[in-house]
Amino acid sequence: LSNIYSRCLNKDNTACKEEIRVYFRQLKELKAEREKLLKQLETFAEVIPILKVKFYPVSQKSMFEKRAIYRESIDGFIDILVFDLPTGIGSVDKSYLTKWRISANEVYELAKSNTLNAINNRKFTSFVYQKNNETYHLLINKHDIFINSALLNLNKFEVPIGKYGILVSVPNNAVILAKALDSNINMQSILNDFYELIDVSISDTELKPMSDKIFWFNGKELFPIKNDNSNFILPKEMKKALK
Repeated sequence: LSNIYSRCLNKDNTACKEEIRVYFRQLKELKAEREKLLKQLETFAEVIPILKVKFYPVSQKSMFEKRAIYRESIDGFIDILVFDLPTGIGSVDKSYLTKWRISANEVYELAKSNTLNAINNRKFTSFVYQKNNETYHLLINKHDIFINSALLNLNKFEVPIGKYGILVSVPNNAVILAKALDSNINMQSILNDFYELIDVSISDTELKPMSDKIFWFNGKELFPIKNDNSNFILPKEMKKALK
């Protein structure tokens, strides 16, 4: 009723009747679309193209863990299986696995492939930030809500990887921060500057914050770097590579 009221506000009787007619016609169309969609979701072959993986901060896990299909493949995040629909996204309920007669792992791998291919097709806009004679990259796509899922396989994208690997972070829902490591010295200073950049990106009020975690990518795997009050503890694999 509040929707109808807002449509009719400050309009004469004839215009108001037309608004009410249009409202109920749209309501009927929406109901028909929903019924068609629900029927489509029952058939696995129909939903394969719209399956995606979306990253959320692990702090939001309680919102999904009862009914959604998810993984915690990267420290600090949960990757949720979703339907990517024209009207928005919705998490895939576990009950669909029984209807589709397929395992969660099989569905996840298909969704992961869809997601990475879609991001790769749109690519990043890359901005360069200079500090203390070091170069940092901001990989941005504000129009792709799945951009952070690139962390599932960074090798598929044109990210700057140095002689000693790369530092990466996902501070908000539109940005991946990257720092190619071409030197094995001044690592604590580089990490401090990188963390400052993360802090600025998280504070961007136009975007949704994700995580202040820093990862090291060696070209094959991601390893988390612990931050103990700005004293960064490198994983043993990274220490070995920097020698």
